[in-house]
Amino acid sequence: MVDMLGRHARHYYDLFCLAERPEIVAMLRSAEYAAINADYDRIAAPEELQRYSDYAGKIGYLLERFDSSADPAEKLDLMAEMERPALEELKGFLRAHIEARFVL
Repeated sequence: MVDMLGRHARHYYDLFCLAERPEIVAMLRSAEYAAINADYDRIAAPEELQRYSDYAGKIGYLLERFDSSADPAEKLDLMAEMERPALEELKGFLRAHIEARFVL
């Protein structure tokens, strides 16, 4: 079920842990969740989708290294290394949305 969270949340540890709970599995498999995801992808700016894709690639790489390591020191280094892509993604988000205007 973790894979269903996709690029949006795999790096959030709490969501990662919750992804195996029955009620979360049911939500991720629901038609409503699929519709929300489709709407998000339809209205998101291409730059935002690219930013998420880049971020997911970096995080996926670090997570694979973390999961395959048995060395606590290396795991700690990888956790610290995770801060860089998180900060870069946040800066990209702020640049993209600082002057955004939304019409409801």
